[in-house]
Amino acid sequence: MPEDRKTVYVNDQPIEIFKWAEVQHCVNAYDSTLYVKIHRGEAEIVDAKGNRIGWGGYAGDGQHIYVRFLTPEPDQSGLQKNPQWIDDLIKIFKNEPLRDPPRTIWRYRYNKQTVYFVPKVHGEMYSILYDNNGNEICEPDGGVGNLGDGRCPDFFVKRTDELLIWRDNRNQVD
Repeated sequence: MPEDRKTVYVNDQPIEIFKWAEVQHCVNAYDSTLYVKIHRGEAEIVDAKGNRIGWGGYAGDGQHIYVRFLTPEPDQSGLQKNPQWIDDLIKIFKNEPLRDPPRTIWRYRYNKQTVYFVPKVHGEMYSILYDNNGNEICEPDGGVGNLGDGRCPDFFVKRTDELLIWRDNRNQVD
């Protein structure tokens, strides 16, 4: 590869791009429609652990960047209903102060079961992964070194069927 080029992985696809490219350039080179969706707020850029990363930041050689779609709060009338404990958790979150980034709850398949992931809200706090009954499975990331509690180190690699269940939209202007 020429010295003025690097390889960045967007959604695990290698993109050969100029050496000083920012994250946004890499996404645009991968798929310009995704670039537009991010600008519209329909998607966000995250790292391998699901943490949001800066749009205008430098993309390192060999870095993995992922585009995650943000869907509006689903209409539960025709879809699978949330377990009651999820609805209770949403009520708790709605009574907390606004967070930046906003609180979210995600549903995945992991180790052949439905799980719910609540990302950490900042710093060394832990994210929490729950089973379908609301029992804590593990804390996938957060803490010192952002390594989580070590009980599910493969969660970010093995999770599938991502679905945004809820996003705190109180601070968004329609």
